[in-house]
Amino acid sequence: MNVARSGSSNRSSTPTPVTPSSSSSHAVIISAVIDWPPSSKNVASGASSGTSSASRQMAAICVGRSTRPIVAPAAGPPHLPDCPAPAGVRGPFRRLEEAPGPPPLLASETPGRRVRRDAPDRARPAWRKQMAGDRKYHERTVAPVPDPPAAVRRLAAEAAGDHFCYEGPDGFAVALDPVAELVADRRRLLLRGPDGDVERAWSAEALRRVPDLLDELPLEAWRCYGWAGFELAAARDGLTGLAGDEPFLHLVIPAAEVRFHASGTLLRALDPAVLDVLQERVEAAPPPAAEVRPRAVPDQDAGAYLDAVEKAVRYIRDGRLQKVIVSRTVPVGFPVDLPATYELGRRANSPARSHLFSLDGLASAGFSPETVVEVSKEGAVVTQPVAGTRARTGERDRDDALRHELLNDAKEGYEHALSFKIAVDEMAELCPDHPVTVREFMAVRDRGTVQHLASSVGGTLTAPAHAWDAFAALFPAVTTSGVPKRDAYEVIHELEPSGRGPYGGAVLTYDADGTLDAAVVLRTVFQRDGRAWLRAGAGIVAQSRPERELTETREKLASIARHLVPQAG
Repeated sequence: MNVARSGSSNRSSTPTPVTPSSSSSHAVIISAVIDWPPSSKNVASGASSGTSSASRQMAAICVGRSTRPIVAPAAGPPHLPDCPAPAGVRGPFRRLEEAPGPPPLLASETPGRRVRRDAPDRARPAWRKQMAGDRKYHERTVAPVPDPPAAVRRLAAEAAGDHFCYEGPDGFAVALDPVAELVADRRRLLLRGPDGDVERAWSAEALRRVPDLLDELPLEAWRCYGWAGFELAAARDGLTGLAGDEPFLHLVIPAAEVRFHASGTLLRALDPAVLDVLQERVEAAPPPAAEVRPRAVPDQDAGAYLDAVEKAVRYIRDGRLQKVIVSRTVPVGFPVDLPATYELGRRANSPARSHLFSLDGLASAGFSPETVVEVSKEGAVVTQPVAGTRARTGERDRDDALRHELLNDAKEGYEHALSFKIAVDEMAELCPDHPVTVREFMAVRDRGTVQHLASSVGGTLTAPAHAWDAFAALFPAVTTSGVPKRDAYEVIHELEPSGRGPYGGAVLTYDADGTLDAAVVLRTVFQRDGRAWLRAGAGIVAQSRPERELTETREKLASIARHLVPQAG
């Protein structure tokens, strides 16, 4: 087997072949994982890598054997090939491609005609009538803000209507006053725009054509912000009975934006007069940070969760599936000040992404440990499977011991490798004309009160595939669903007493130039109609112990519960 390793000085250079016989521990682990069963020599000689022999053996069982070349960075952890998916696993990208023809039209529509109608669910906002001449965003760059989380808190707290804040790879961004929105449930997909509304009967093909609908909006250089609920996956795959009646996709394009960068703060608005208002708010002194004492959150329904885990383990041992993430909901006994909670929690956490939003009555603040997918405008795709957890206490010696335990736990290694393999399979199906690049494998990432095993898998899209196809192919994250995904949707629906909504789904930004960034919704507090709640889950495999999985949910809940700020009064 040849393993291609890219040069460190020039990423575009031709990969140089190396073989598993290399003296590096990384090459030894590649050999141990791919050439199963590994020899005792290979297993033992990889001990210096920090990954236990038990974890590597579990990874080998999961991944199997392959001779297809892969691409690896010049220095870094081991990498695995795009192996065939296990029986019963079919990528959502393939399912979307199989849907024939255009999306079905409603009885009131004819092909090629946009239907202008009043929104059936709520009154048309006044700003919608004032948008006729404003199609281009006006921009202004002002000085960088020294404390973006505080500025985000201020903008969100003072927002008169719906808003969406997203921390992406380039910094924080705040979207205000939606000028267009797209909402989908199991009955329909509805786009409300400046020139009227377009409605489609729900189908997987209608979902796939979301970029076409957005491109028809009379707006230049737009950016969408929004969330995709976990139930979107079931509806996309034909399991509409599992989707419930609530919306499972909500995207908005704002009339005004603030994007915080280290080099400066970009203000954008369709109305140039709004730029002055935005600048005044951004440059104003932020309110004092909230001070809060941790308040107890009731740990209810622990017994029901233990029962659900036991049942999931039985399903796995009976061969129904290989892994499933089972979650539980914990109510918060007081209304939460979400902007203040976001600021406080962001200072204490080290997330991959973070968000704060209020859309159509549903509000949320969270700190995601991983991304579902990242797509550049050039078509580079990355996904970050995260699975395997131990607590993080802040005490160095204790955390080092827990880290060692995490790296040497066979169950955690198997759980991660199983999720990693599916991520590689899905990436290979999405990017068939390019090699799959494994940038990182089983690294430990600190995320607030927990530490995780994390990997990174990359690929390159080939036209006509685009960013939305990548999102469809990789959503939901295997680390919030299971293996196979479709069977996991059914088991989750059976074992969890309520629908997930955004939990386990994604928050995302999607730009007109094809850039997309989507993060998994975890470590999050939700609020609607004065009722607030938390949710956390654990990955269940055949080796799972219910008590340990319950403990894992408590560790994850703590990363957000300790930062909850009650509403004043």
